[in-house]
Amino acid sequence: MYNIALDLENDENFCIDLPPELGNSIERYKATLGHKVNHSFQPNAEFVLFPIHPILGSIMSLAALKDIRVGEEILVNYGYNYSSDPDQPKWFIREWELFHGDGKHDEL
Repeated sequence: MYNIALDLENDENFCIDLPPELGNSIERYKATLGHKVNHSFQPNAEFVLFPIHPILGSIMSLAALKDIRVGEEILVNYGYNYSSDPDQPKWFIREWELFHGDGKHDEL
C-alpha cells in the first residue's frame, strides 16, 4: 500500500491511499507519481496540496525546496515521527538511527 498524507490546518489532513495493484504500476496509476518518491532527512522537495487539478480536484504534489539538477533524485521527508510513534517500519528506524544517532529520538 502506498500512503501519502499531508497535515493541514485545524487538525485536518489529506491522504491518498493506493492499493498495491495500482501503486506498483505507473501504467495503472499516474495521476501523480508522488508515491514513488524516496525518503530523506535532507530532502530537496516536499509534499504540498495542489487544489485545482482539472479532473481530480485536490491532489498531492511535490514542490522543490531548492534547484534540482537533471538526473538528481527527488527526495522528501516522509514526516514519520519516531519519538511520538515508535511503531515505524524497520527501514525507517535504521535510517533514523543513522541520521540522528542511536538513542537520539528527537522529533523530525
